[in-house]
Amino acid sequence: AAVLVHLGQGLDRRVIGKMMEDQGRVHDVVLPRHGQVEEVAGRKFQAGQAAVRPPRAVDGLRRKIHAVNARDRIAWSHLAEGLTHYNSGRLRECADRLETGLRLARSIGESRLEINMMTTLASVQADLGRFETAMELAREAVQGARQYDQKYLNVLTRGAVAHVHGMREEWAPAAVIHQECMDLLGDSDHRISRVFMEADRIEAL
Repeated sequence: AAVLVHLGQGLDRRVIGKMMEDQGRVHDVVLPRHGQVEEVAGRKFQAGQAAVRPPRAVDGLRRKIHAVNARDRIAWSHLAEGLTHYNSGRLRECADRLETGLRLARSIGESRLEINMMTTLASVQADLGRFETAMELAREAVQGARQYDQKYLNVLTRGAVAHVHGMREEWAPAAVIHQECMDLLGDSDHRISRVFMEADRIEAL
């Protein structure tokens, strides 16, 4: 659905997005159920790609989301905007945006968004060399994910701990955690989880 947004095929996105939301309800998976904001979030990703758009483009999209005045949608948009900064190499801006989103997620009780925010922010803080803060966030995210029977969240959060170890060049514990994640995934078809952690896993090995 996000790819179709970037290609400008909004109608197709809405059809696929509705299917994703329906499946999300059946399987109790959180991300597809936030398909309402995918189109706007997708435009945010576009606005941040390769850092070629002026900052006012992102600001304009932010104002559109805030005009909806739904705090959960605003909170999720912070994650999308943070990732545009990350993909453009603006780590400090990414950290600032994720911290803002994390505070909002906590204030409205969006616990799974909070876990996603902490996980991403932990990796960013590690990339910035703030290892103690990064590890604290990653371990808190791991604890939070344990309340959900979702392999995606549990693997994602543990992968953040492994990433912090890797950035410290602590390869042995990083490799152990990556193997635990592979064991947790087993023969499942959680391809996204594997893709997210594969580069770090290979480096640790």
